[in-house]
Amino acid sequence: MAKRTGAVRTAGWLVAAALWLLVTIAVYDFSPLDWPTHAVRPVAEDVSNVAGRIGAFMAYHLIVAVGPAIWALLAATGVLCVLRFSGYVVPELWLRTSGLVLLVTSLAAGFAHLGTDFYGLPEGDGGVVGIAASFHLERHFGPAGTRLALLVGTIVGLLLVADELFVRWPIALVRRFRAARENVAAKRAGKEPIVVTVPSLPKPTMPRVPKLKMPSLPKFRLQFAKKPDPEPVVTAERLVPDVDDDIAPDVPDIEADPTDVIAQEDALEQIEEVDEEEEVEEQPDTDVEEGVPPKRDLSKIKVRLAKSNAPKQTAPIQQDLDDYELPDWTELAEPEEGFADKQEQFVREKAAQLEEAFEEFNVDATVEAIDTGPVITMYEIAVAKGTKVAQVSGLANDLARTLAAESIRIVAPIPGKSTIGIEVPNNEKEKVRIKDLMQQAPAKTQKMHVPIFLGKDSQGAPLIDDLTRMPHCLIAGTTGSGKSVCINSIIMSILYTQRPDRVKLILVDPKVVEMAPFKDVPHLMCPVITEPGKAAGVLEWATTKMDERYELLAEAGVRNIAGYNALEQEELIERMAPATPEEEARIPKKLPYVVVIIDELADLMMTGGKEVEASIVRIAQKARAVGIHLILATQRPQANVVTGLIKSNMPSKIAFRVASKMDSRIVLDQNGAELLLGMGDMLYLPPGAAKPMRSQGTFIDDDEIRKSVRKVKELAKAQFEPELVQIKNGINVDGDEERDPLYDEAVRVVLETRRGSVSLLQRKLTIGYARASRIIEAMESDGIVGGHKGGQAREAQITIDEWEDLKAQQAGDAAIEEYGEDEELDETYDEEVDELEEADEEDEESLRSEAA
Repeated sequence: MAKRTGAVRTAGWLVAAALWLLVTIAVYDFSPLDWPTHAVRPVAEDVSNVAGRIGAFMAYHLIVAVGPAIWALLAATGVLCVLRFSGYVVPELWLRTSGLVLLVTSLAAGFAHLGTDFYGLPEGDGGVVGIAASFHLERHFGPAGTRLALLVGTIVGLLLVADELFVRWPIALVRRFRAARENVAAKRAGKEPIVVTVPSLPKPTMPRVPKLKMPSLPKFRLQFAKKPDPEPVVTAERLVPDVDDDIAPDVPDIEADPTDVIAQEDALEQIEEVDEEEEVEEQPDTDVEEGVPPKRDLSKIKVRLAKSNAPKQTAPIQQDLDDYELPDWTELAEPEEGFADKQEQFVREKAAQLEEAFEEFNVDATVEAIDTGPVITMYEIAVAKGTKVAQVSGLANDLARTLAAESIRIVAPIPGKSTIGIEVPNNEKEKVRIKDLMQQAPAKTQKMHVPIFLGKDSQGAPLIDDLTRMPHCLIAGTTGSGKSVCINSIIMSILYTQRPDRVKLILVDPKVVEMAPFKDVPHLMCPVITEPGKAAGVLEWATTKMDERYELLAEAGVRNIAGYNALEQEELIERMAPATPEEEARIPKKLPYVVVIIDELADLMMTGGKEVEASIVRIAQKARAVGIHLILATQRPQANVVTGLIKSNMPSKIAFRVASKMDSRIVLDQNGAELLLGMGDMLYLPPGAAKPMRSQGTFIDDDEIRKSVRKVKELAKAQFEPELVQIKNGINVDGDEERDPLYDEAVRVVLETRRGSVSLLQRKLTIGYARASRIIEAMESDGIVGGHKGGQAREAQITIDEWEDLKAQQAGDAAIEEYGEDEELDETYDEEVDELEEADEEDEESLRSEAA
């Protein structure tokens, strides 16, 4: 078996050597006039290369890629083949491969920079790689800096590829030369010659750092926050929730080749040469349902690429998100390391001061454990039997004075323990980075539908929650407490973990500047809303969208959006049973989650409190099952802003530092938020929890946001919802609603069919759901149809004849009112009536005379 394996390996290297020889001969005999050159048109079918058409093809693409630098690549690969065939194992192959890439790129850029012309190509030497590298270097460093960078890159590449040749051999030659001179001198002096051996250079080794053992305190144990065990590989794809293939279909990766640029240029030229009368077959446009991207035709990728470079484009093309890949984390700031070690001496001193303070106040208490967090450290205090918790709680101000702390918070008792917690601020604060939270994401994050990276808790553990479980959140805090940064971290969590066709964003920013960096991200359903009146209209649209989705779920026979998205297309069509192909095309195959984020609720409540409150309450009560989620933020947590109905329907709450205890009670129903430190220090109350969690919010600076948004915008473009873009103002100040132009026609459709259904109006009038819902609601207010009955159609309250009589009466009343308001029109009307009566009398007299 071993002999057979050795023979196969030898045969493989022989084949590789033959292929290398063929490529070398083809490159040596390259001609710029041979097929498939772009230097001349038309291209002759015969080639002069001794390696034939295959050799001419390989030589052309290699030279177009890197130019004369291909000889460095051929030389390195040839030496590698010889060494491997002789049984020599090349050490650190990956490092030498990186050096070879750097060497070839530097040489190619050097040929392009110097403007050489060895091969007669119109763009010069250097190839695509060299021209691109030289262009970017000259743009940023100028001619002198470019030459210096290329020289350094060439030297470093040579050192990485062949350090034996360029480091050890010169040293050996110098030593041998010196030894030869000494031997000559020794012979002349009658001494024995000196034998000089050239030792090989030792491999560098990393020094071992001894581990430091910290002395333990005798009275308590010290528990620092431990990071979870590192996972083998943590990438952006690992944070994608476990969903069906229909929601996130697997598309094979298509590797990009540098020669594809030339292929695209050739394809473009061939298209331009085609006669204008010849029709090119194109893929027919299809209506794309909400949340479902169109399927790609991989056989037409090259044609589509060539057409996309054409200057003429009359209509926007629907964006294809099948190949959308989540952005990597290169633009995010690196996390801080070694924070717990820096805080160790500080927390030990504070623990000793805390025990001395209890002795001063005659309280028998000892420090049992210490949990160090990013901003605060919690000291677990064990009190003696018979000591009341109120004795410790009443010493809050005295303990803060003794510890020289800005403020302390006493958690009495700690849930699930018999100890009392005292939270003391650290002397230094740790910046919690979102990249650190992503890297430490536990396995449960992969099962979350919409993970949100909120920060770290008081013990330093990642605080990550699922927005679909929250499912709505209220955020409150004064200016500078970290409220806007928390909203930015939520948006960034969605951008880095969700595709644009899975999660949609609606951003409401009455302050104009807070959400401006996210104005063009592909997840947006509409531009960032800055007008409070339009925001109220968007909330009303969200309520109608909620009702629409409930009707879809009822017709599909599922309970929530997850069950709807889990249905296959065939099963969904079977359950919905559309009557026509048009109705089948209108059925959404998948429903994306919709996240509505309002940065300042107070501005909306001041403009239209009743309308905004009603919409928020309806969404908060019912929208969880249909995938619509609300995140409300305000810096004025007052009773007229965060009303009782709003607060009671927001299950999750995040409180940053507030001005008073009253504001803390409004948000959390308890004190504590007024004692926070600001700058991201927060209390998080998840759904169903009795007490909030002390946490430090995620910090994201403007540079991270700007770079991340730029990267996401390169992956896809925003596709706005037409109904949301057309919303002007959702608040009717004067109380007069403008009647829809299709209202009368819609009433006739409803009364003729005796069914007040939104889907019926959509099919008959060819309008959207939001407009049809508004018409149905207007009919309900006019008494034409009855109230909402879940998934059933509304009942008609009048007949078509009664409607005709009502319209005639309204027309008459309007005419009388119009004539009555103007005296001149009244006189004209009376004169016309008199003339008609006189004409009738004359006609009667003429008829009588004719009869006589």
